[in-house]
Amino acid sequence: MNDKLYYTSPAKEWHDALPLGNGRIGAMVYGAPLDEVMSLNEDSIWSGGYRDRNNSKALDHLDELRRLIREGQTDEANALCERAFYGKNDQQRHYMPAGDLHIHTDIDGEVTGYSHTLDLSKGVDEVTFSAGGVDICRRTYISYPDGVMIAELRADSEDADTVRYTVTIDGRDDYYDDITDYRGDTLLFTSSYGIPFTCAVTAAFSGGGLSAGEHTIAVTDTDLEIECETGETVYLIVGIQTAFRAMDHTMAAIDDVRRAVRTGCQRIYERHIADFASLYDRCSLSLDAPDTSMTTDEQLEVLREGGDDRGLSELYFNFSRYLMISGSRPGTLPLNLQGIWNKDMWPAWGCKYTININTEMNYWGAEMLALSECHEPLFDHIERM
Repeated sequence: MNDKLYYTSPAKEWHDALPLGNGRIGAMVYGAPLDEVMSLNEDSIWSGGYRDRNNSKALDHLDELRRLIREGQTDEANALCERAFYGKNDQQRHYMPAGDLHIHTDIDGEVTGYSHTLDLSKGVDEVTFSAGGVDICRRTYISYPDGVMIAELRADSEDADTVRYTVTIDGRDDYYDDITDYRGDTLLFTSSYGIPFTCAVTAAFSGGGLSAGEHTIAVTDTDLEIECETGETVYLIVGIQTAFRAMDHTMAAIDDVRRAVRTGCQRIYERHIADFASLYDRCSLSLDAPDTSMTTDEQLEVLREGGDDRGLSELYFNFSRYLMISGSRPGTLPLNLQGIWNKDMWPAWGCKYTININTEMNYWGAEMLALSECHEPLFDHIERM
């Protein structure tokens, strides 16, 4: 079954990056080898909080509106409707990004053997390459059961003894943002603009805990610095919480990443795989497509030139199911205009709930693809309104 996106070069722009999500937290992974960028989102980061937009004049003008309609005075009725029945303030809140996570791997040398894949059946992104005699593997996923994003960083080399990673967050183009630290080993990225939120980033090692042997983690200025021996796996852990869900969103984000450290990232990975498969494996489509070693870009080019690629059709079908599972889960907000993935502070159409078509497009497959749980956030949101 065709369920893996495959590329031999990193994304050049946001639209070419590969999406990850657990319904609440989203990321677009560019796959840059030594200077990785992951654009982060959280479904409740919007430009403003609650407000009552009900028009209090509506009931007082209801009889007059009915009279105008009965008498065929449609222009007058429309003018009255705009004045007395429309919601107050026609400008709605817009959806906003959480920022860009940067992971710099301190290695010199030409990059060779590059591969970037997204396994749709597991919800796992993987980047592999070699540089300066070091083999790098970076595996990223966002866990629904444990509510965190984890990037596994591994460097193997016969020559180099240690490897250094530098991690930071920026990209929102907003002066309300701030970077601090918690206990010297957890980076905190906070914003008070719109819905306040905190993104907490820390790391653990394959040996366990926040420190082991020669491993070090430290927040210096605006960076999280990580140094460890080659051959060891570093687990970069990201948690995001907002004032929409938590009274103290900063401590809630810190608790998320600290809990992940205590739980153990290997156990979190196993729970993530089991959870994702419980939904993905309910449905399959086979068009008897032959095996192929082509990249996804090459498959698309065959289609553009008028060719027929049944494997790409299978992949497209599976990608739609993947996006539903990754973007809408029980307890989260429903898919907005772009799902949960957005890079802009002022996105097109506000990245809002455009219910004339986009909501229907996002949820068309929920029931027929046996993903009823993924439909729940939409019903919950309707109930809230």
